Amino acid sequence: MQVEERLDYLSGGAKPKKNIDVMKEIYNKLKAAEEVDGDGEQSDNEKMLKKKKKRSKEAMNIKDEEEVEEPEKKKKKKKKVVVESESD
Repeated sequence: MQVEERLDYLSGGAKPKKNIDVMKEIYNKLKAAEEVDGDGEQSDNEKMLKKKKKRSKEAMNIKDEEEVEEPEKKKKKKKKVVVESESD
């Protein structure tokens, strides 16, 4: 739609709609469609978003657990001190 308007602008000089106006129209259409689907069921988009959020939270929890379970630091070995006896 926007492409066609821009081509019309180039060929005939008719100004195309601004991006913000087009985004507002689409947002309003989506809201209206959501209200129509609002018979107690969630729309498919909302279900997908919830699943993605849940998966990302689970992934974050797994990463956090991995960071918490750091391997124990190895104990430092004691160095044996060799004492040389003085032989005069």
